[in-house]
Amino acid sequence: MGMLQKFIAFMIAPLLLLPLGYYISKKINIGTSLAPAEKNVQPFKQDDVKVLPQEIAADAKNIQSPIELKLPEKKVVEKKAAKKSYPKDSLAAITEQADKKKEPPEEVVKLNLTLTRHDKKMAVINGKLVREGDQFEDNKVEKIERTKVLLKDKKGEKWLIME
Repeated sequence: MGMLQKFIAFMIAPLLLLPLGYYISKKINIGTSLAPAEKNVQPFKQDDVKVLPQEIAADAKNIQSPIELKLPEKKVVEKKAAKKSYPKDSLAAITEQADKKKEPPEEVVKLNLTLTRHDKKMAVINGKLVREGDQFEDNKVEKIERTKVLLKDKKGEKWLIME
């Protein structure tokens, strides 16, 4: 095949076939395959949506607090005299009181993994890699064994056992 024939075959032939393919696709009516729910959405137009104006409440005098607070005994008398008004304590003060009552939970120290091979001993405690002699929080890692780790601090010793 000559150079000109290759040029025609690879460059010009596809350009001639594109309009032919377009013409054939218009003659053969291939409809879209949509699910019934998709067919309902297809004719949607943004102009069909009606926006209604928001109505403003005319009487807002009889609104009551949605929060029922348990007040100490001497404040109960003030509440009755105030004829069901909103609480006088600020929300910040109420939440601070609730936060002070809760004690912080003790942090759980969990042994995740131990790796022991001859003289190389490592462990993963709470996601942190430690070796024998390392500090972990306020504890010293004294000993790493196959399924447990010995932690030592000022209070004493504690064995962490892998679960």
